[in-house]
Amino acid sequence: TIGYGLAQTYDALLTMPDDLQYTKTGALFGSRLIQASTSFRIKDPVLKEEMNEYFRVCVVGDIRMNRKYSVGDLAHSTDIWNLLTSKASPLRMISVNGKLVTCSDASKPDGQYSLRKKLDAEIKKAYTFFGVNLFGKPKNTTYEALFNTHLKSAFDYYQGLTDTASNIFLQSMMINAMGEGVAHYQAFTDATAGVVNQQFTKSQVQHRWSWEVLGKKALWILPITHTCLTLLLFGVFPLIIALATLPGGIRILYGYLQFFMSLQFWPVLFAILNAGMTLYGASTSAEYGHFTMVNLDKIDELHADISGACGYLMMLIPFLSHGLVSNLGGAFSNLATSMMSHMQGSSMSVAGEAASSSFGLGQTSFYNTTANNFSANKHDSNWTHMHGMNTEQMGTGVLKTVTGNGEKVFDVSPGMTRSAVSINTSEGLSTSLNQAYEQSRQAALNESNHYQSALSHFAHRALQLSQLQGHEMRLGDGVSNSESSQYSKALSTISHIAEDVAKRNGVSKEDALSHLTSGGWGAHAGVKSNRSLIGKVAQWGTGFNAGGNTHLKFDRTSSSSDRYHTGMDGSISAREASDFNDALNYVKHFSQTHHFDDNHSQSSSLSNQLGADLRAAETASRSYDTNLNRAERISKAKSFVESHSSQINTDLNQAFPAFVASKIGESARDELFSHPGDMHSLNKLQALGQDFIAHKRDELIRDFGTP
Repeated sequence: TIGYGLAQTYDALLTMPDDLQYTKTGALFGSRLIQASTSFRIKDPVLKEEMNEYFRVCVVGDIRMNRKYSVGDLAHSTDIWNLLTSKASPLRMISVNGKLVTCSDASKPDGQYSLRKKLDAEIKKAYTFFGVNLFGKPKNTTYEALFNTHLKSAFDYYQGLTDTASNIFLQSMMINAMGEGVAHYQAFTDATAGVVNQQFTKSQVQHRWSWEVLGKKALWILPITHTCLTLLLFGVFPLIIALATLPGGIRILYGYLQFFMSLQFWPVLFAILNAGMTLYGASTSAEYGHFTMVNLDKIDELHADISGACGYLMMLIPFLSHGLVSNLGGAFSNLATSMMSHMQGSSMSVAGEAASSSFGLGQTSFYNTTANNFSANKHDSNWTHMHGMNTEQMGTGVLKTVTGNGEKVFDVSPGMTRSAVSINTSEGLSTSLNQAYEQSRQAALNESNHYQSALSHFAHRALQLSQLQGHEMRLGDGVSNSESSQYSKALSTISHIAEDVAKRNGVSKEDALSHLTSGGWGAHAGVKSNRSLIGKVAQWGTGFNAGGNTHLKFDRTSSSSDRYHTGMDGSISAREASDFNDALNYVKHFSQTHHFDDNHSQSSSLSNQLGADLRAAETASRSYDTNLNRAERISKAKSFVESHSSQINTDLNQAFPAFVASKIGESARDELFSHPGDMHSLNKLQALGQDFIAHKRDELIRDFGTP
């Protein structure tokens, strides 16, 4: 267009490199390049850590111990890398590529552990990383070539320096890698001046950010707006010609031409603004010279001001260009009003903070919502300082905190269930184990009573059978005379031995037989009777132990008010014990292997009942043994819980919901847990809690209770 042609003419008249002309590279391209170069940093985390260690070990040591160079030399150096590496220490060591090497080896220009070699590789990566933001995606060239051309040209024009792009990158990376530069101090005369200076700086920052945002908006919207408006004017041109033939049409045509000419002024004014700000930047920036740690911030601040002010003025160009072809005074008046409103708004806001001594520093807030807050009568003069902790909530809800010294702290409370029914492991298991122990012991006592009752009935019937003789011992057709004779002989032997023992101990014949049967059931010469199931009952219930010379102890206790206790000790020989056992075993075998008809004779009926008594005694013996063993296992588990409560005192509240879900389903479980005030839900949960403790109790008995 006409405007673009005029802009090219202005660029040709103004003496600037092609890289810095508005029509070639856009507004303030060189200034933006220099500003971007101040932020060139090492991106590789491994190299960054190695450089940090290099500065900490090598540089600080050379400054403070060896005095090879001073902080001032470092701050004003235009080639920091050569200054640091020219006299590197051959003694101090750092880690490079996972191996300890001396500072001298790390400073070499080449080699396996050369930091300069790694920095050169980082610079080549930086060409692409930073070039994408500055040049987009160029064709038929590389980012390195673009930086070598444009960055060198910008530094030559602005700073008066001729250096390669790689050296500029290296110097900027070294400065930024050093961290904070030489400290800059500013003294305040008094508290009020300090507040005013702080607020002035805040206002400056507000303006700079406002201008920066306006500049980015101008670069984004103005080219599109200019193109669209030009197309609209070309599009309505035939209509304007037609309207010009009507009365008053000349005025319409005049307004059209005014607007068209104002659009042509846009590129011209952009080119003039670019040239002016470029010349100003070159004249001001040249005095700073090459990048150093001292002037880096000032150079960055200068180019930020240039680009910010230029961006703000670019937004005024459309209105200024229209004023040039219409009413220039009115346009300037409107622009002055706009500029003063902008500055006054920012100035008044910070002035109000300074006047009230109420201002904040570094406050950041996102997505805050506040409603219906009420606060009163609060006084807090405490001082709290918390630093260096990092808390992360894991997938299970547990909070993991890394303290300032690297310790790991876990808080499981956010991931634990807290319901209306609490499950306490140690307490609940102890109570449940006590109940189970008492139940098993009571069951064992009941079986012992059944056993003694069965033996008493056996003794009574055995004595009755032993008194039957001859035809009275008819046992039926299935029993031969020989078997009947041996059966009678065994009964007679049992009766005679019981009678002798009764006489020696002063007890009844029936009691003697009952005690002999109880002790002799599992007794063998030289073997303790408690090694057999019924022997355990005999020992526990009667105090009987069978050995080579077996002793019997008869204890009798009355439950009436006048309690008395009688104890007598006697002896039975091994021969008598053997004869009694043989006879008893024959009677037991005979009664269990033959079927007797109760209606055939009295002896048949007694023999039948005799076999039933022996079977009842044997069943009671086994049940007693089972319950007694269970009581022993429970006792061991109970002792373990009491002595190791700290080891097993785990909180089962988290496992309880899973147990409830396995019993009644997840939906029913959720319904119970979500109604803590409902008595039906509480009763149901308490019942399930008791089942849960019983389940854990049985697991504990299996794990820790050995028979």
